[in-house]
Amino acid sequence: MERITIIGVGPVGVSMGLSLMKRKLNNTEIIISSGDRGVMSAVSKMNAANETVSNLRSAVEGAQLVVLDLPIGEMREILEAIGPVLDEGAVVTDTCATKTPVLEWAESYIRSGVDFVYVLGRNRLREVLLHHLAASHPAEELGLVVDDV
Repeated sequence: MERITIIGVGPVGVSMGLSLMKRKLNNTEIIISSGDRGVMSAVSKMNAANETVSNLRSAVEGAQLVVLDLPIGEMREILEAIGPVLDEGAVVTDTCATKTPVLEWAESYIRSGVDFVYVLGRNRLREVLLHHLAASHPAEELGLVVDDV
């Protein structure tokens, strides 16, 4: 089973979780992680994930794609915490508008064999997600037309 983990639950993370859950992707588990129990309870009630996980190590274990939807003030600490435990071949991306420090932290904390893909805008994030999902799911399962992938 594939795993997509969303860490932090801002508007982008929740929307992404809701959209992915709506697709009912075969053999793909959507995990949302937050340190805020109230947020995790709300995410569960909204059905924005298959599972909510408070432990970061457990949340990223086995994840092929990790999306960080965090304020800049939390980004360094989270990258430092998850960097050493990400699986070989995982892809990590973020929704933070400030890129320079995030890229420096990613370079410092994310180990070799894990790709950090930075987002230059809304269309680039869509492109990253589509390419990841298209690698293991037929386009029609994702509700895409061939030109999307």
